[in-house]
Amino acid sequence: MNINLDNFCINRKMFIVFLCLFFVFIFTGCTKQNNAPNQHIPTDQNGQLNNNKQFFYSLLDGKIIDQEEDKNPFVALMIDNFIDSRPVSGINSTSIVYEVPVEAGITRFMGIFELNNLPEKIGPIRSARPYFAGLAEEYEAIYAHAGGSPQVINELKEKKYNIFNLDEISANGIYFWRDNSRISPFNLYTSRDLINKFIQKKGIANYSDFRPWNFQDQVEKNDDSANQRVEIGSYKEPVLWKYDSEQKIYLRYQNNKPYLDVDNNQVSTVNLIVQKTPIIVIDAIGRREIKIRGRGTAYIYMNGEKIDGNWIRENNRTIFYDQEGGEIKFLRGNIWIEIIGEK
Repeated sequence: MNINLDNFCINRKMFIVFLCLFFVFIFTGCTKQNNAPNQHIPTDQNGQLNNNKQFFYSLLDGKIIDQEEDKNPFVALMIDNFIDSRPVSGINSTSIVYEVPVEAGITRFMGIFELNNLPEKIGPIRSARPYFAGLAEEYEAIYAHAGGSPQVINELKEKKYNIFNLDEISANGIYFWRDNSRISPFNLYTSRDLINKFIQKKGIANYSDFRPWNFQDQVEKNDDSANQRVEIGSYKEPVLWKYDSEQKIYLRYQNNKPYLDVDNNQVSTVNLIVQKTPIIVIDAIGRREIKIRGRGTAYIYMNGEKIDGNWIRENNRTIFYDQEGGEIKFLRGNIWIEIIGEK
């Protein structure tokens, strides 16, 4: 039998090349995909790559963070907005805030925090609802609250949501405290230290793993006169956001007054979203059923401009698009989401 050694060598070389490419694909393809959007090699003033330094961006709001912060779980906290709860604490340290109506059209906040940005006083902490737990699930977050509606309490016991449940009422009271200078139940608070103790006790690490939104640097524009005011009139207490072109932020007003936190700072946001969805009252108490999955209309406000768009929640993550189907690129900075009924 004749063996062609030349062909044998060529085939052997091709096999080795194929094997190398296979292992490159395996090791690069199995890395954690959600880390890619928050890595960035910056350029200098001349546009040249600066290979001596690498920035890491927050998956929540696109701001620069330390690399180690990316390994921390995110924290979702229920913060009251009832008149007896004001002024609230910690709201200006959030990366993302959801404002959603509860009973009687009063709204409640759910703040999504970077662990290292948690202040030493956050609250008043109030109760959960199913739609808030469903939104917290988007971030696989630690979800801190004080009890909740019967439906969500049962769902949390059945572990319906992919979150870490931190309930002050059910055996987790040691991670909260009462401020005796304020009336109950509007005096319950937590802190960074207490949340960290919960994390250590439960052995929570490297947990939050989700698809981040896209972000971009601040864009200069010539006309800052458009869409200076965003009015939310469907809540029991009307909300108004006014764009400040010098600071490039939207400032919050409620009942025609500046909405101030406990430190007397007006609440503000860089990115503002109005997300429309079906909301129905389901019982005599006034509890609501709010659709947070599927799709609907959204209006996105950035830099004094309005983008007409849509929201779609598939695979457990809400993504916002413009009318041409392009995914929204938010400005680096905090995001406030107003969820309102379709009418």
